[in-house]
Amino acid sequence: MVVFCGYLLATGRFPLSLEALAQSLGVAVVIITLLFFAYIFFFGGHTALEKRRLLVILWLVILAGLFWSGFEQAGSSLNLFARDLTDRRFGDWELPASMLQNINPLFIIIFAPVFGWLWTWLARRNANPSIPVKFALGLLGLAAGFFVLSWGAAHATPENPVSPAWLVVTYFLHTVGELCLSPVGLSSITKLAPRGRVGQMMGVWFIAAALGNLFAGLVAGQLETLMPAELFRSVAMFTGAAGLIALLLSPAVRRLMGHVD
Repeated sequence: MVVFCGYLLATGRFPLSLEALAQSLGVAVVIITLLFFAYIFFFGGHTALEKRRLLVILWLVILAGLFWSGFEQAGSSLNLFARDLTDRRFGDWELPASMLQNINPLFIIIFAPVFGWLWTWLARRNANPSIPVKFALGLLGLAAGFFVLSWGAAHATPENPVSPAWLVVTYFLHTVGELCLSPVGLSSITKLAPRGRVGQMMGVWFIAAALGNLFAGLVAGQLETLMPAELFRSVAMFTGAAGLIALLLSPAVRRLMGHVD
């Protein structure tokens, strides 16, 4: 089937556009994932505690998908902003737009040990934020980055590009969000998954990352009809609202987790 669809796309005989196909695949994956959760919840033979933790995993997967749908725009809409609306000239030399993609990995190398030390230091003082709170902080960090970039984009034109500092600050805030959510998410799934389903739940976690990449591409495609400032502001408001909801619901989610830290 995949090969046949590839042939139709290559020959221009596919009845759907690439965007419509991507949307259809995304919806199909979401439906299949939800049906899988429903099946193991009702017919998996799990205890009440395990069922509560399955609900927590589903909630965290949804939040992770939302996070990656914004974060993974680094290679699409943010890179287009760097190419078209950022002043990358240093004397007679122009920095390639793709070089700005190195900022996030650099920040990861610098700040990952800092965050590892911070969580350990807070845990020794019984002040370590819970897993749901860290997910909320991840989304709020992502939203803050897009708010910064929407501010910069509002003043940028091809004739008067803005400083790369707007992207540097954005990538810093996104990195902070990533360090709050990504490593914690991998650990939490293994702790929350019922016995015998750790591998399946890890697969679902990576489905969230895949869907995030898919939706990031679909959102970035809106640059054809929206101004960058408007697009970045919309993403910031959406992910910020999701972060606030996650923060408000974190005490209830924490209770569903039982004694998992």
